[in-house]
Amino acid sequence: MERVIGAPGSASFRGFRRVVSAANESRQWADDLNDVELSRAAREALISPGRGAVVEPTAELLAVLRTAALRALGQEPFDEQLLAACALAAGNAVEMDTGEGKTLAGALAAAAFVVAGRRVHVLSVNDYLAERDAAWMRPLFELLGIRVGWVGQHTPPSTRAEMYRCDVVYAPVSEVGYDVLRDRFATAEADRVHPVLDVAIVDEADAVMIDEAMSPLVLAGTSPDTPGDFTLANALVQELDIDVHYVVDADQATVSLTDAGLDLLENRLGGVNLYDAAHTATLTRLNLALHARVLVRRDVDYLVVDDAIKLINAARGRVAHQQRWPDGLHAAVEAKEQLTVSSPGIVLDTVTVQDLLRRYLTLSGMSGTVVVVAEELAEFYSLRSGRVERRLPNQRVDAPQRVLLDDHARMDAVMVEIRERHREGQPVLVGTQSVAQSEQYATVLAEAGIDAQVLNARNDSREAAVIAAAGGFGAVTISTQMSGRGTDIRLGGVDEHGHRAVAASGAWRCCRLAGIRPAVSMRNCAAVQAGRAIPARLSRS
Repeated sequence: MERVIGAPGSASFRGFRRVVSAANESRQWADDLNDVELSRAAREALISPGRGAVVEPTAELLAVLRTAALRALGQEPFDEQLLAACALAAGNAVEMDTGEGKTLAGALAAAAFVVAGRRVHVLSVNDYLAERDAAWMRPLFELLGIRVGWVGQHTPPSTRAEMYRCDVVYAPVSEVGYDVLRDRFATAEADRVHPVLDVAIVDEADAVMIDEAMSPLVLAGTSPDTPGDFTLANALVQELDIDVHYVVDADQATVSLTDAGLDLLENRLGGVNLYDAAHTATLTRLNLALHARVLVRRDVDYLVVDDAIKLINAARGRVAHQQRWPDGLHAAVEAKEQLTVSSPGIVLDTVTVQDLLRRYLTLSGMSGTVVVVAEELAEFYSLRSGRVERRLPNQRVDAPQRVLLDDHARMDAVMVEIRERHREGQPVLVGTQSVAQSEQYATVLAEAGIDAQVLNARNDSREAAVIAAAGGFGAVTISTQMSGRGTDIRLGGVDEHGHRAVAASGAWRCCRLAGIRPAVSMRNCAAVQAGRAIPARLSRS
C-alpha cells in the first residue's frame, strides 16, 4: 500500500503512477537527446501547477530526469524512485525502505523544483551525508545546468555565502539554523550569508522533524563569570558522596543536593547561606559542577581532544564541532577535566528545529520510517505521508532480541556471535552505544586475535575509509550511531556467506530506530537497555 488507509495525515501516491507510466513511454524520446538538448528539455518541460507552493513533474520532465541520471551517474532510476520524486515535489513525506534509493529520489525532486524556478535545501543529519550526497549527485545536476553546493561545520563564512547562492544546497539542518541566527547579529552586509528558506527536502525526516523538533539551536556569547569560580566549585563537589550529600533520580538525568550536602558546602565556604540572594550565583555554579561530575560522562557525552572539550551528539554519535553547553555547564566540565576553563556561555539567540523548518515556503521529507509518525507530521508541519513499496522483496532475516543479565553477559554473547560469523568470512557490523563501549569491544576483539575497524566520534575523519571497507569479506566493524541513518555499507563478494551480520550491543531508546536496519540478512541481536541523554542544550559560539 502507498498510504495507511484511514490514518490521519495519510496520502495516496496512486495518481503519480500514471505520470511515471507515461514517462516510460517517453523514454526513447529523451534518450535520443544530446546533453545540450537534454538540459534545454528539462528547462522547457512543462510543470503541472501543484497545490500552493508545490509542483507536480510532467511525464516529459520525468523522462528527461531518468535519462540524465543514467547518463551522468550510470544509474537509471527505477519507477519507485520516480514515484517518490513526484511525491516529494508535491510536498509530501515519503517512506522508502533502506537501500531503495532515497538519495537519488531526493535529487530528482530537487531538480524538478529548480526547473520550476525554486531554490532548494536538501537537509541531512550530518556533514558527512551532506558532503557525500552533494558530490554523488553533482554530475546529475551539472548535466542539467543546475548549480549545487554543500555547507558543513567547517565551511568558512565567505564560502557559505557562495554556496547558498547555488540552486541546490546540501547541508545539515543545524548549519542552516546557525547561519540564520548569525545573520541576525551581523552588523555588516558582507558578514551575512543569506540562506534562502524556499524549499526544504528533509532527509531522515522523522529524526529531524520529530525526534529533534524541539531541540534548540543556540547562539552563545560569553558571561562575566570568572574561570576561577568553576575551579573552586569543582574542588568542593569532589568531597560529596552519593546518597549522603546528593541523590540521582531514577532516569539518571537529574542530581540534587541533600540537606547534608548543602550543610557541608556552606561550612566549606565559611558558613554562608547558599539560599541567600547574595549567593545564588555560587549555588548555581556548585550545582553545575555536581552535574558535570556525576552525570556528564567522558567518552560518552564528550571527548577531550587537544586539551579541549568536544561534545558528542547523542543521537548521531558524532563530535558537534564549535558547539558547547551554555549556562555554565561547559566551563564546569572543563574544570572537572582540569583544563583551562573558558568563560561560561550565555544565550544570545535561539531557534528550534521545528520553528526553522516552518519558515520554509515548501517542505517535504523522506525516511525509512515516516508512516508511523504521519499524525505528528500532519499536526506540526501540515505534511501528508505515504509509503513507496519496495522494488524487490526484502531479503533481511530479523532474529529475536536477546535480553541479558548484565554488561559482562552481553559482551560474552556478542563476542560469541562475532567469532562465529568472522570464522565464516561474513562481514560483521557491531553497533555500540558510545565511544567508550566501541573501544572496549575493539580491545577485547584484538585480544581474541580479530582485527576490527572502529568508527566513532574520536576518528570521524576516517569515516569514508572505514565505511568503504566494512562490507568486505571477513570485515569486522565496530561503530557508534555514526553508521546508522543514511550510511550505506556496500557488500562485496559475500553472498555465499549469508550477507552481512549485524550485532546490536544495546537497545535503541527510540523504537523506530530499531526498524532502521541494513537491507541484508541479519543474524542475531543481543540487546540490553543502556544510555541516557544529559539535559543540556547545544549551542554554537
